[in-house]
Amino acid sequence: MKISVELDQGRKSYGSVHKAGCKDLRDGEPMGDAQTLSDVRDLLIKTTGWDVELSDLGHAYKIAPCVKLGK
Repeated sequence: MKISVELDQGRKSYGSVHKAGCKDLRDGEPMGDAQTLSDVRDLLIKTTGWDVELSDLGHAYKIAPCVKLGK
């Protein structure tokens, strides 16, 4: 699944990960293809340059409902 990240300027979270092309994605940065949460983490690190832990996903980085990943 191709995903994008929308960075949050309000700092409620660092950003939201969406499926590329999602109608709720306003100003997304394309990241690439992800099949698992580990893939999302790796793409976030590559895209943002920030240290991202798996525990950050769902908290510091919101995973939108449009993102359907495998285990």
